Amino acid sequence: TQQWDGAYVHLDKLLEILPDTAEAWPAVVSRQIMVLGHLNRLTEARRLFVQSARRSPANRKRFASAYEDIIAVRLKYLIEEEEYVKAYNEAVSLLEVIPDSEVALRCLINMSQTLKYDDEFHRYAELGYNLYPEVPYFIVKQAISLQEQGRNTEALALLDPRNNSDEYANPQLTAAYSGISQEWATHLMENKMPDIAMEVIDSALIHDSNNRELLYTK
Repeated sequence: TQQWDGAYVHLDKLLEILPDTAEAWPAVVSRQIMVLGHLNRLTEARRLFVQSARRSPANRKRFASAYEDIIAVRLKYLIEEEEYVKAYNEAVSLLEVIPDSEVALRCLINMSQTLKYDDEFHRYAELGYNLYPEVPYFIVKQAISLQEQGRNTEALALLDPRNNSDEYANPQLTAAYSGISQEWATHLMENKMPDIAMEVIDSALIHDSNNRELLYTK
């Protein structure tokens, strides 16, 4: 019935009497973290997560998931309100306590791009890819980061379907490969290297033969 104050009181009483060895203790902690989120008592939720994870490392992932969920709601709200700097800072704080947080990394990458924090974008894109090398989102962002650093060959190699044949059906990867190829070919043409530009375009068309931008550029 969303009576969060009442739920908090009852869960708090349980936490006072339950030892951390009790079978129910991790569930109670996770629920309390969730309730604190609904009460917008995020500092207390963070403290409870950190303290509980120290007391029971075996349940850290469970507590982390509960804390990550409430911060994800907060980040979504801030982004919808266009409070991009606040969202960025909240994600930094989340990453401090959950160093492999996918929620934090996605937010940091997106906000870095939005705020034009170029160095941070490159850093978080690389970190996200290193932690989640099979997730298309992080593959694409790392490829874009490499492209922005002028490392187009590496960017395309990262996305090359011959290296990721099982995953390449994902449209995100196809679009990124085509987009980077098209931009690189345009740059090559501007620098009077049409032969190399044609090679880049032809390579992309093998995997995305109906892409209008690629065909127009060719």
